[in-house]
Amino acid sequence: MTTKSNRVPPGLLTLPTGATNFGWHDIAPLPRCPRSYQLARVMGVRPFRRFVPDYMSVGLIVHAGRAQLLHDGYKGELWREATTRFPTTFQKAEGEPLDPSALPVALKCMEVYVAHWRVRPHPTPLAVEHELAPRGLVPDAPTWAHRSARLDSIEEWGGRIYIGEMKTTSKGGASVAAEYALHGQILLQAALWGPEENRKFGPLAGILLDVITKPSGKRGPQVSERKPIPITDLSHALTWFRRDFHAWVMQASTVKWDDRVEHRISSCGRCEFRMLCQRGKAASGLYTFLDVDGARKPLVAFKPSEGRRTPPWE
Repeated sequence: MTTKSNRVPPGLLTLPTGATNFGWHDIAPLPRCPRSYQLARVMGVRPFRRFVPDYMSVGLIVHAGRAQLLHDGYKGELWREATTRFPTTFQKAEGEPLDPSALPVALKCMEVYVAHWRVRPHPTPLAVEHELAPRGLVPDAPTWAHRSARLDSIEEWGGRIYIGEMKTTSKGGASVAAEYALHGQILLQAALWGPEENRKFGPLAGILLDVITKPSGKRGPQVSERKPIPITDLSHALTWFRRDFHAWVMQASTVKWDDRVEHRISSCGRCEFRMLCQRGKAASGLYTFLDVDGARKPLVAFKPSEGRRTPPWE
């Protein structure tokens, strides 16, 4: 029997929990470093962790609360329920817990966000967590090159249509705007907007960044004003991005477990595989991988098998 404490309130959104298949997250390591792509996407290697890192956990929970708030037209308090429930929903769906310390931080961020935008003019939400189905970045693109994206929101602002992109950060709104003015995630979203979206929502005017700076020390969360990236500012980049993206997809399809692929030393600075590339087997205790049975295991437990002869640390 469903108890009152487990009953989902009417109007509460059922949100997706993971990245879309064939989106930016899937291909992102490759243009940065092919070896990073092989480790992450082909071998399933990642640093050992008890739960999703705190910075990711906070962002995921805030996204859930914001989606509910926009869905409700900035009214009501269901956003609080959505925020509180999301860690449990995520763990059930993804099989991995979020950082337990993230929920109180996310709630503080959402409380400030709600208080800020309920007394100020804001864009009109038209859709939240809107998925762009797999499609080509250029006309007549082969199906193997099709990509997808999930948009945080689609919003009308100043009579124009924008993709809303939510970011939680510790660096501040200005640095986020500078970073995402030219970023693969943003470019892929803009490249995939097509005739179907034009008919339903209208022509795309650009990307609207929505930034929350997380609390730090005695400073509480801070909400930045929406920062537009006009589509005209992306038009040149989109020409080479569409071309290069197809090349990345082609390259990714050729990377196999036992291949020797390029290490790009210029990308090592903040790479999560830095210790593995630097120390090899001596660092294997810091990582896990996906075994042939699909189970996540310590990297030190790797055993060669057909098509997987080379240890990930070599």
